[in-house]
Order: sequence, then C-alpha cells, then structure tokens
Amino acid sequence: MHILVTSIWQFCILQITLILYFTDNITAGDGVKKDTIPGKGAIDWRTNKNIFERCLIPNGIPTHYVSSPEVGYAVVRNMRRRVALEVVGRRVATGSFLDLYPDVREGKYFPNLVTQFFYKDDPLHDPLLDERFLKVIEQKKKTDVYSQATNRLTGTFLALEAALAKQRHQLIDLKIEVGYVGEPPELVVVDEITTGSLRVWPFAEGVDTLDTSQENVLSQLNKGGMLDKQIYREGGPLDRVKSKFEVFAELTDRFLEIV
Repeated sequence: MHILVTSIWQFCILQITLILYFTDNITAGDGVKKDTIPGKGAIDWRTNKNIFERCLIPNGIPTHYVSSPEVGYAVVRNMRRRVALEVVGRRVATGSFLDLYPDVREGKYFPNLVTQFFYKDDPLHDPLLDERFLKVIEQKKKTDVYSQATNRLTGTFLALEAALAKQRHQLIDLKIEVGYVGEPPELVVVDEITTGSLRVWPFAEGVDTLDTSQENVLSQLNKGGMLDKQIYREGGPLDRVKSKFEVFAELTDRFLEIV
C-alpha cells in the first residue's frame, strides 16, 4: 500500500492499523483527467463500508478492513507487504477487454470468470501480465501468490455479483488489490472497493434473471444505465456522475436485507 498521499487516498500509520481517508477527488487515465465532486468522498466511504461489512466479511472473505468509525474514514490493518498487482475479474466482455481481444463481441458472457493481472505502474499504464509468465514465476519462485490472488478475486466477485443480482443488476467486471497482513502473513483483499473498482449495469426492462445459457447477454442488460466510474471516463457531467454513485451506494445499503 502506498503510505504517501495519493490523488484518491491519504494514509496515516497508527501502529498496526491505517486510517483511510476518502476524498472528493476523481481521476481517470492514470491521473490525466481529474476533477473534484463535492460529497463524493462520503458516498465512496458509504459504498466501501457496505461492501466490506455487508458482503465480503459475512461471506468469509479475508480482508484488511476493521471498521468505519466516522464518515470519510475507515480503519484497516496495516500491510506487511503490498502486492503490486491489479487483479481483475470479468463476467461480461466490454471496455479494454475488447481492445485486447478484438474478435470478442461486447456482451459475451463468461461462465467461468476471466481473471487478469495488471502490473501496477502508472508510467507504464498498468500493463497486462501474460498468464504463462505468471505460471513460470510461481514455479521458479515457489510461490502461490497468483493462485491465492485469484481465489480472493473469485470470492469477492461472486459475493458482490450475487448481492447485486438480487437487485436486478449485473456485476460486469471488478478490480481488487491484495496484500499481506498479520503474522504469519496472510494474503487478503486490501484498498477500497467503490464505483471506481467495478462496472455494474442494470438488467434490461422485463428481465428478472439473466439467461446465462446465451453466449451473449448484452440484450438482457441496460448498458446505458451504468452506475460506475465509466460515466466519468466517457465525459459525463459531474452531477450525473455523483447521482449514479449515489444510486449504487443505495444498492449496497440493502445488501444485508437480501443475504
């Protein structure tokens, strides 16, 4: 975890815990595009709190999360070591995945979650790591970090996907970060999970349950109703971005009711 102030997070070391502060800043394109949305930090705090407390922890997913004692602040366990990876799971093909695999049509449904690893490096624009390379590294270094990270991603994705599906929304893709905490060190989900960490689209009108026997589910989803940061990336007005983030936070408010 970066201990220094970033455009999104500020961290303060408090012995074995950290204080995470949620700001009103919003960025895209590795910080090239940036703005401030008053009230966004409180929405992100609420979303993150709900996801960890009402979805991940009840499903037994190991995390660094401790509590959210005050609006805008979360207490988390300090990491012994952060893994410099973004771990991404994809259920429905869209976005940059289509650039990497131009033969894949948008809306393709992956019954088996597609997992990708991106090396965290802004100047290099977080390059995708080749799966074969990762397997060689695991064998040479006698480590199972990538396998463990995949397990953490899968557990997180399935828990969040199920909670959203009960409210007629589909988790399209999700990015998490992982790090080691405790003694002996355990690989857990770290950082935040908010609208900047995922894509989520509502079901199309009249659809209550996705027919996943279909190879492509785009017609069953309302992409235009997206509730995530992609709205900002595409140049949506800031008031619309904020209102969509608020709608997503409301979905997470209801997680405990639908478990």
